[in-house]
Amino acid sequence: MALSSVVVLRACAFLVCCGALWRAVGIWLDHRDSIVPVHRMQVTKWSSEQRGRFDSVTSAITVPGAALGGPLIAQLGNLRLLQLGLCSQLANALLLSQATTGKHFYLAAPAAMLTTGATSALAAMTMVAGATIVAA
Repeated sequence: MALSSVVVLRACAFLVCCGALWRAVGIWLDHRDSIVPVHRMQVTKWSSEQRGRFDSVTSAITVPGAALGGPLIAQLGNLRLLQLGLCSQLANALLLSQATTGKHFYLAAPAAMLTTGATSALAAMTMVAGATIVAA
């Protein structure tokens, strides 16, 4: 019985860590998503048509990251994909912080491709931890 309680405690600690990480990433993303469009509008002075075109292109760039989430988890593992996704978000944020023309925003967009992979990896890690608790 002592072994199963240790497994349950470790799984609970893992879930708490995943939850804290998820909240931190969520807060950072919410903050980033509210500042970056304002910065982009001030720097580029794009019309609504140009902003829509840019949003369409960036969405098309991030879709493969979401579609490849499962296969990447199978090949790399949850933790490695989460690390790559967070590095992708960091690279994108660093590139966007230095953007001074519209071209810079377009060039920074591919750096966010694995961002959705990080979300997939974190969701998978949370499900595995939950299954561990239920099984124990």
